[in-house]
Amino acid sequence: MTAWVADGRVFAILLGMTLLEMLGLVVFRLVTRHGLPVADVIFHLAAGLFLTLACWLALNKASPMLILGCFAASGVSHVVDVRRRWRRYP
Repeated sequence: MTAWVADGRVFAILLGMTLLEMLGLVVFRLVTRHGLPVADVIFHLAAGLFLTLACWLALNKASPMLILGCFAASGVSHVVDVRRRWRRYP
């Protein structure tokens, strides 16, 4: 298991699983009209997706600017997600 973390496989698997979860929740919403709104799903999962991507990129010796861009995108996604939730609860 340590090798999976060291070579980034675990992060690649997490990225794939998160994308499948996002796709599944969006399709479920569009087909059934039940579940979370699409924007809520996207912004909520995007924050974790970008953090996971940053870890994977760092382990694969990617450009520091690309890694920082993922951290920034994660932060923006998180802020948008929190602001959207706060608007619902005055």
